[in-house]
Order: sequence, then structure tokens, then C-alpha cells
Amino acid sequence: MSVRNQALVFLKPHAARHPAARACMEAFFRRDGVSIVHETSRTGPEIAASGAVDRHYAVNARVGTTVNPAELYVGPEARERFHTAFGETWSQALNEGRIVSGLTAQKRLGLDGESFHALWARHPIQKLAGGLYVARLPELGNAYVLNGFYPSIREIFTRPDARVVLFVVEFAPEHLPWARFRAGTIGATNPSAADPRSIRGHLHRTQNETGLAVTYRENVIHASASPFEALIEKALWIPEFPLDSDPLYAAGIRPEAASRWRDANPLVPVQGKTAPLVESLEDLDSEVVITRLNEYRTTHLLP
Repeated sequence: MSVRNQALVFLKPHAARHPAARACMEAFFRRDGVSIVHETSRTGPEIAASGAVDRHYAVNARVGTTVNPAELYVGPEARERFHTAFGETWSQALNEGRIVSGLTAQKRLGLDGESFHALWARHPIQKLAGGLYVARLPELGNAYVLNGFYPSIREIFTRPDARVVLFVVEFAPEHLPWARFRAGTIGATNPSAADPRSIRGHLHRTQNETGLAVTYRENVIHASASPFEALIEKALWIPEFPLDSDPLYAAGIRPEAASRWRDANPLVPVQGKTAPLVESLEDLDSEVVITRLNEYRTTHLLP
């Protein structure tokens, strides 16, 4: 018998109290052989106190909340994209104090997260690198604002009435490979492009009947992208969950080390090419991920 997969899933705040979201999730889990082995919830104040949302969205959060953009690593390709898009260099704008995080810009304008996101999104947004987005805001003296979407995400998760419902789920890879779990059971990140037989796709298609708004930003549900991320996310969101049942933990991989590897995200060999570690493990089943991580540890590719 192959090693079972175990993922973290949660219903996001806008969907956590809506019966259609829970009913759809449970029905599609039954259909696809996904078992819920643990359930709990976290309130907005609990999430704020633990810092879970910032650590969950680590890269986006770091950029969107930094008080000193000069401390961010912005590589040559990202700087060139900035120059092409805006006609001036990153260094020039940075030295003049015209590059700020979304959180800094929000505070300067005195807006709540949702209002600031709406303002930021009205302007052309350039992706400079993974987790690094920028828009120029005339309303802020033509300052360049990084990840202006993030303060609203933090606010959604941490406001006093927020609630997230968390699940640890298991499924057999011979019946439901991880890739099909994400694409066919959960659905693509953009619900309008998701398989209509997936949770996100179905709820997007039926939102007029259910009254549950389903958009790219409010896409109902989160699921771990890989067994590697599942180990990290379970330790982050549900520290009381016994990790002995996690297949990576049982193989000797600890969440502290996995978090360190995720943050470093080194390039690793994949089928004759190289790819960032985190991305190279997405959609793979537990057995394959364990084999790869052990190989990378043996060859000293992981710090």
C-alpha cells in the first residue's frame, strides 16, 4: 500500500459561516474519497495574536508589510521589469523614498484594508517577481506601492468577527493523486477558470443560487499545494495536531527544517533542469516528496 497523502484545508473567513461552502466541500470530499481526520477553528483575534496569516502568506506578507523596502531582495530581472514598466530605475525611486509597502501606504492614506485594495487595484499592476507586485499611485505622490492587496487579506483574516474552519484531510494517491486533488477536488485558484466539478468551480457557477460570492480573491477554500507545504501549514495553523500521522514527519522531516527550506527555496535538479524547491514539490504525492527531500539532504542542497 502506498503512503497516504495528508493535507491542510481551510474554509476562508467569508465562506466559513456559509452553509453552501461546507455542504459542497463535504459532498465533493465524499465523492473523491477524501477523509476529514481533524477539524478545528480559529477566530480573527486568535489569528492576529498568533501571526498565522502573515506566516502563511509569508512572501506576500513580507513585501506587503515591510517598513524598509531597501531590505527586500529585488533581483536584476525584477529591476529591469520595473524600469521597462515605469521608465525609471528601482534604485532611483528607492533612494527618493518613493517605494513603500502596501501597509505603509494604507496607513499614510488613513484607509481600511478593503478601501485601500480597491484604490490600489484601480491602477496598472506590474508583477516584478514571485510575490512582488507594484502599482504607482498618484494619490500618494506617485509613490510605488508594493503588494497593495495584502493589507486587506490580513484584515479579512484578523478582524474581530472573522473565523476560519480548518481540516486535516487524508486521501490515497492510487485513487486520488495530489495533482487531481488540487485541480479536480479543490479547483484552480481562479474559480472562474476552475473545473466546474471542483469545489471552487461549482460554487462559482452556483453563486447566484447560494448567495455566496466567489471571486479570484474570495475563492472559498485553501488546500496545501504539496505534502511539503502541508507539514508546515499543519504546524502553523494547528500546533496541537499530532504530527505523528504526517507521512513526512514519520520519515524524519521536521516542520522547523521544512520551514527553513521553504524560506531559502534553493534551486534543485528536476528532470535535467533546475527549479525552486517549493515549486518543484507542488502536486506530488507524499512518497515522491519524501524521496526527493531525502536526496536533497544527502547531497547537501538543503540548508
